[in-house]
Amino acid sequence: MIASPRRPEWAFPPRLLMLLLLTGLLQACATSAPFQLQKSQPLAPAELLANAETGSTDELDVRVAVLPRDKALRVFGADIGSRWIHALWVELDNHSNHPHWLLQPSLDPDYLSPAEVAYRFRAALNDADYATLLARLEEHSFRNPIHAHAKRAGFIFVSTDALDREANITIIGRDDVLELPVYLPRPEILTEGMPDIHQRYPDTAIKRLSLKQLHAELLTLGCCTTNKAANESGDPLNLVIVAKPDALRFALTSRGWHPAEKNYAGSIKKTIASFVLGQKYTYSPVSPLYAFGRKQDLAMQKARNSIDQRNHLRLWLTPWLVNGANVWIGQISRDIGVRFTTKTPIFVTHKIDPDTDEARNYLIEDLLLSGQVVRFGYIKGLGKSSHEHPRFNLTGDPYYTDGLRAVLFLERGRQPARAHLSRRRIRFLNWDHSEAWRDARHIDPGAVRR
Repeated sequence: MIASPRRPEWAFPPRLLMLLLLTGLLQACATSAPFQLQKSQPLAPAELLANAETGSTDELDVRVAVLPRDKALRVFGADIGSRWIHALWVELDNHSNHPHWLLQPSLDPDYLSPAEVAYRFRAALNDADYATLLARLEEHSFRNPIHAHAKRAGFIFVSTDALDREANITIIGRDDVLELPVYLPRPEILTEGMPDIHQRYPDTAIKRLSLKQLHAELLTLGCCTTNKAANESGDPLNLVIVAKPDALRFALTSRGWHPAEKNYAGSIKKTIASFVLGQKYTYSPVSPLYAFGRKQDLAMQKARNSIDQRNHLRLWLTPWLVNGANVWIGQISRDIGVRFTTKTPIFVTHKIDPDTDEARNYLIEDLLLSGQVVRFGYIKGLGKSSHEHPRFNLTGDPYYTDGLRAVLFLERGRQPARAHLSRRRIRFLNWDHSEAWRDARHIDPGAVRR
């Protein structure tokens, strides 16, 4: 039987508590005003291309930007985001002697036509405003082809579910097919963003390490995350990822991982509502844990249909570089439920799966399917614990582990696994031969050569 810390002497049903809090929040919200079409206001090129993803080939220059909800309202006079629609601004410069054609389903298989977007507002508009909105949407929408030595620009309308992921823009020419990977963010979601090593550390602290030196540095790491004061131990630091930021983002988002929102009033309200209604909240925030003297630099999660269950990971950027790639130290666990606690501001917390090695191995298998893993293995670190003698995290959940940390090297641009068999070389790190290694429940393909 798994040991557990002493529970509070009193208890209150978590969902009932959250229902009462949600009721108060909803009562405090004013009802929305009736919809009215607003005047259209053009945007400057700098506003359209803010935070644009760019790419180029010998024949084409491509720029793609997700238009924030407030700017879409200015352009179209209607809040298309309220209908779960976003506008992508796409610019293509064709330097070739023949036309090209952008395949719009490559951005979103469920993209919407201008008439489909307008029809979402049909019941709320009079005939004249409906015709005006449809004309605006058609005027600003993207139109193929991209003629030789010409530029083509316009909006493509996609569903909200198409955002926060990597997409391969596909463009066909006379005798070729071009693919350009781009990341499509979701502008209204408040996340920490991808950190930069120079924002976290002075240049004098940044170290360039060989593989052997990295091995030595990793053996000096502490076992676990901590609280802010660093006087209590929390969840295990059971993960190391070596990757440039774009490779890390691509590998995770291509497998359906999403960034966690910051903790603020809006995200807390959405968390409570999702918990009470048993719904999915793809961007649900995570509580802060600490390593290197600060809370996590990046939090990602793979949500399930209910907020009660998800896989989530926290990552801290180290001052180390290996062949130009960043080294990230992480913690991953699986949430299997929600329970009451007095240790969080909203009185509930996620219950983690006590078998943290399962979540660690899940991430390895998931990222192997992304096709971006070039090397992986394990290193001893946090020490073994068992069912009978578990460790405990900061909210009192027990966990046990074989004591190994996963180590993954990622590179952007490798092809993911396909339905047909293909060969990709993945090298295995052979960093540990201890007794803990032999007894561990890990993935070992037997490729011991480095």
